[in-house]
Amino acid sequence: MAGTTNISGIISGMDTASVISQLMKLEAAPQTLLQTKKTNASSLVSALQSFNTKLASLTTTAETAADADSWKAVKATSSATSVSVSTDDTAVASSLSFTVDAVAKPQASLLDVPTSFYTYPPTFRITRSSGEVIEVTADSTALADIVEAFNSASTGLKATSVTANGTSRLQLTGADTGLENAFTVQTQDSGGVWTDLTSTEIQAASDATITLFAGTAAEQVVTQASNTFEDLVRGVDLTVSAEETDPVTITVARDTSSIGTLAKNLVSGLNTVLSEISDRTKSSTTTGSDGSTYTKGGLFSGNSSIREIQQALMAAASTDVSGTSPASIGIELTKDGDFSFDAEKFATALAANPSGVQDMLTAIASAVQTVGDRASDSVYGSITLEIQSQQNIVTDLTDRISDWDDRLALRQATLEKTFTAMEVTLSNLQSQSDWLASQLDALTSTSSNNS
Repeated sequence: MAGTTNISGIISGMDTASVISQLMKLEAAPQTLLQTKKTNASSLVSALQSFNTKLASLTTTAETAADADSWKAVKATSSATSVSVSTDDTAVASSLSFTVDAVAKPQASLLDVPTSFYTYPPTFRITRSSGEVIEVTADSTALADIVEAFNSASTGLKATSVTANGTSRLQLTGADTGLENAFTVQTQDSGGVWTDLTSTEIQAASDATITLFAGTAAEQVVTQASNTFEDLVRGVDLTVSAEETDPVTITVARDTSSIGTLAKNLVSGLNTVLSEISDRTKSSTTTGSDGSTYTKGGLFSGNSSIREIQQALMAAASTDVSGTSPASIGIELTKDGDFSFDAEKFATALAANPSGVQDMLTAIASAVQTVGDRASDSVYGSITLEIQSQQNIVTDLTDRISDWDDRLALRQATLEKTFTAMEVTLSNLQSQSDWLASQLDALTSTSSNNS
């Protein structure tokens, strides 16, 4: 609504600006009501969006808990710290024993750098035990340039210069372990013949060797270039870092802590959603300036869709499954309308009856997921549709409020024009009154003089 023009009221003596302001407040009452409705609708949209986000998160959590693959989680352990174990999603409960007879190592050698070269810039030939041959050329005969040449990505070597007692030598260490990665380094002599550089071995290349089922009729030796043995057991990789003459046992077992987390997260998600409903449904009480008490319901108060979701979620997680209560696995509905989770009780039940606990939690999670999908689906969900409906209401109210801005501006201009015309009319009447008074005064004066 436009600001009221200050009309002085010089003739009438009225505070016309105040009068117009009061009249405009009365005229704007319908717009004020629309603005209140828009504020309430906008608040409801925000609340529903927040609720929908939490409900969608719960639905995802429930979907994970209901997924059979989530129950395949296993945990691998090793009886020796020198043997690390990793698993992928194909691993199953299993066990394997072995000794570590040798660990794989890369070759490390210290080489004398020739004082002269047949070619310039110098070229070197690297020959591996596997038969692979690589040639590298340095930018110059300077040791720094030779080191840089050997450190190029294609050589598979790590080079550095070592200076002791005034003599600099080239140290080369293989990037990969295993006998197949042992190497020799050559350069051309004065006749152009490739000859080995003088070298001192720091560490010989070696393979990793383990013996499965050592000391039994099933004993089997496994040798390879890498210290990581893949898929000796399905879905399990093990890496050795030291020799172990005593048998090492790796064990792959059900990851009960991971499965317990499925149940814990499901209950936590349920409580987050139920708490959101409770907080936004409860009434608040305020006291007016006159001392009267006013009670106002929450944004979700009386919302049938929210109430149905609340009841459906509570039923999904508390209804018996095949005649057994969810409380048997530690999930229980409390008197406060939320759920408690007893991790110890769940673990005990899982140890006693793994398949039964899986069936129970899967049934609960599936039921929760169904409720969540119906409500939070991005296209057809009941809450999604309600959000869209409320957003349409906000848009409509915005347009209607804007229309009222134009209407009120026109009404204010009309009032200002009317009061201005009134002042002009009064001014004219005042002028006429003053003229008539002067004429009467003149007639009275003439009559007195004639007498």
